[in-house]
Amino acid sequence: IRADERPAPVRLEIRKAVYGNLAGGKTEDVTDMVAAMVVANTLTVTPSNATFGDPAEGQFKQLRVDYTFDGVAKSKTVDEKQPLTISGTGQ
Repeated sequence: IRADERPAPVRLEIRKAVYGNLAGGKTEDVTDMVAAMVVANTLTVTPSNATFGDPAEGQFKQLRVDYTFDGVAKSKTVDEKQPLTISGTGQ
């Protein structure tokens, strides 16, 4: 394999993503869906019922993403309809 044919190293890895009422209500594991949204070791997603379904109808919902960036474990949580971004620096 030539150097220009090697895949870019995976710096951002989604470990777990959960959407719903994180304060004890119903949630949905959306790890595979969120992982599929990673592009060039970055992620931008605005959680909504249209994107992930509605696991907790009529309730306040959030998206929590647990991830590693360059092997360092991190986590971000945002409210429904608020953008969650993980930049190319892992922030």
